[in-house]
Amino acid sequence: MHSPMAFHPILAARRLHAGVALLIGSACSASADVVIDWNATMNHYNESQPPPGAPPLEIRAYAMAHIAMFNAASEAVKSHASSEAAAAVAAHDVLVRGLPSGVSVFDALLAKQLGQIADGSEKVIGLQIGGRAAGEMLSERSNDGAVQGEGPYKPGTKPGNYQFTKPFDVIAPPGGSPPYAHFP
Repeated sequence: MHSPMAFHPILAARRLHAGVALLIGSACSASADVVIDWNATMNHYNESQPPPGAPPLEIRAYAMAHIAMFNAASEAVKSHASSEAAAAVAAHDVLVRGLPSGVSVFDALLAKQLGQIADGSEKVIGLQIGGRAAGEMLSERSNDGAVQGEGPYKPGTKPGNYQFTKPFDVIAPPGGSPPYAHFP
C-alpha cells in the first residue's frame, strides 16, 4: 500500500499537465484580451457611424483585422515574441488603412495596449511581426475588387432579374463598394 504522500507517476504527470495547461491558458488569455478589446472597439466604431454607415467596407476591414491578428499572434508564439503586441499592431494597422475615419480611436487603443506590455525584445519582435502580418493582409486584399464601385444598378428586363422594391433601393456608399440594400 502506498502512503498518500508517496510519488505516483500518473499523479505527477497529471499535475505537470495541469500546470502546463494553466501556463498556456494564462498566456492565451492575455492574447484573447487584446482581441476582445479590438472587437469591442470595432463594435463601438461601427455604432458611432451614421446610418447606413458602410457595412461592406466595415465588415471587410474587421475580417481582415481578425485574420491579421490571428496570423500575427500565431507567428509571435512560434518566434517567442509578444503575441499581444503582434496582434494589437496587426489589428491597428489594418483598421487605420481600411477605416481612416477611426484613426484616433484605433490609435488610442493601440497606445493603451502597448503601454501594458513590458518593454524588451519580445515586445519589439512582436511589433515587427504585427506590422508584417498587417502589411501582408493589406497586400493580399489590395486588388480583390472589393472597393471598386460597380456603378448604379440597372434592373434587367428578364424574369428573375432583380427589380427595385419600394422603399428600398440599391446604392454604393462613399468610397465605392459592391451595392447593398438600405432604407432611404
